[in-house]
Amino acid sequence: MGKQYCLSLLLGLSLIGSAAELKLNDSAVVSLDTPAILNAPKGEKGWYSHGLVLKNDSVWNLRNIYALRFEACNAGNVPFKGTATLFLAEEHGRRDRLASSSATFKIPVSTAWQTIDLPISSFDYARGEAYFLTFIAKISFSAEGGCAKIRNVRFIEAPLVKLTSSIRSKAAENGIAEYEFTVKNTSEQPQSLRLTLPKHGWEGMSAKLSCESLDLAPGASAKVLLTVQAPDRLPAGAFESTWVEVASLTPGTVPEKLEFITVQRVPSPFLMRDEAGWQEIAENVKKYDWAKKEFAKAKALADSWTPPTKSGVMSGLGTLGVVRTGY
Repeated sequence: MGKQYCLSLLLGLSLIGSAAELKLNDSAVVSLDTPAILNAPKGEKGWYSHGLVLKNDSVWNLRNIYALRFEACNAGNVPFKGTATLFLAEEHGRRDRLASSSATFKIPVSTAWQTIDLPISSFDYARGEAYFLTFIAKISFSAEGGCAKIRNVRFIEAPLVKLTSSIRSKAAENGIAEYEFTVKNTSEQPQSLRLTLPKHGWEGMSAKLSCESLDLAPGASAKVLLTVQAPDRLPAGAFESTWVEVASLTPGTVPEKLEFITVQRVPSPFLMRDEAGWQEIAENVKKYDWAKKEFAKAKALADSWTPPTKSGVMSGLGTLGVVRTGY
């Protein structure tokens, strides 16, 4: 294999809720024998355990990323056919995880630099194994035909606008539930945004926003407050979805949506049986034959349960398990 051109990110940022940009003036030539490689910034720990969760500070987390964006120039005579490949960070002895996932793209002939968006959803990883995207250590660009230059690789959180909220469901306190959410302009152009609350016509709760429009610079974000009012006439436990739509005034764009679910609070306590209730059940068992029979059936069922034995299923670490599961 010929010489490899290695790109490295200057910003060692976690990509959960933020985007990182590769700021290098140099471009990498990609051809049949010269792939380009983008390495994640190295952290101090590498793989480490956080409680029962395995983490890595030397990878990118692409689960909340919309697309891989880069600029390309194909000054050749034929269209460039390329492949981008995401590589999982090497783990300690595990062999049951996907090692890589790829997506193909084409670059037409042009002496001008072109912006390419490669959606993460276009990569061929199994959708039931989205954990793969949490631990990406390397991205390679290779050619199937032609030759092109690639530069300025970065990650895009959403096509135009991204809506996020840490809490999207609450029980109304004194008939009111408030939600704070963030609106971020993920495009590279200033945007004027319109915020609306679509109605179906049979809502039992009313809602309002702290603002109806936003002007955001590229990469800028703003906090917005949603207030939902649950009237007293709604029964305890009633719930309703409130949708927020944020649309760019740019023609042809699709609004982004975020759902909030508000519940009419149920008076405490929520237990079906308190201490006095369980005592009543115990007295019924002593007094009534039907209660004795039901208690005997429940006790027999509980006493007959035994933990399942190991069935010989091998885990990725070479240990025996009961059943094979995915996560």
